[in-house]
Amino acid sequence: MKVAVVGCGAMGAATGWRLAARGVQVVCFDRHSPPHSFGSSHGESRITRTAYFEGPWYVPLLQETFPLWRELEQTCGVHLLTLTGALMIGSPTAEAVTGALAAAERHGLDARKLNADELRRRYPGHVFSDGDVAVLDEQAGFVRPEAAIAAMIDRIVALGGEIKREIVVTAVNSLPDGVEVITSGARERFD
Repeated sequence: MKVAVVGCGAMGAATGWRLAARGVQVVCFDRHSPPHSFGSSHGESRITRTAYFEGPWYVPLLQETFPLWRELEQTCGVHLLTLTGALMIGSPTAEAVTGALAAAERHGLDARKLNADELRRRYPGHVFSDGDVAVLDEQAGFVRPEAAIAAMIDRIVALGGEIKREIVVTAVNSLPDGVEVITSGARERFD
């Protein structure tokens, strides 16, 4: 099976890596030369956490990422994930607090609610209002996105995949037996 991945930032590189790891022939297209600073995955760090206040539905996906980060680190010999814990701070009714608590409760996460006195005692460098609370998510920290993309690209190539850099995809057309990817200079068929 031959699969095209359009865009080779964090999501595209991860998709390509996991497909290649399953034996799929992968071709990743990117209009720039990843890793680069033209997308949402540039810079030195991005937060990762399990008590995802935006919606508990996301937690199982997040939990799956931690062993994958460790696998990628071990395979490539680079440090990508640093667990530090994270605080979601606000009033007891703030969305960041209520949502994180809901996610933690629904999925049995290692997270707990701290009141303002506990926060002041544990985190004297922060300033808290008397009514503030926080959810401490122990399985949170940060990922190094550009290093992660580079490591995933290395794995794609090592597993027989291809990265097409500085190639603009102008269209992806459905075919009865797959798709056709059109670039400024070529047409390629994929399953």
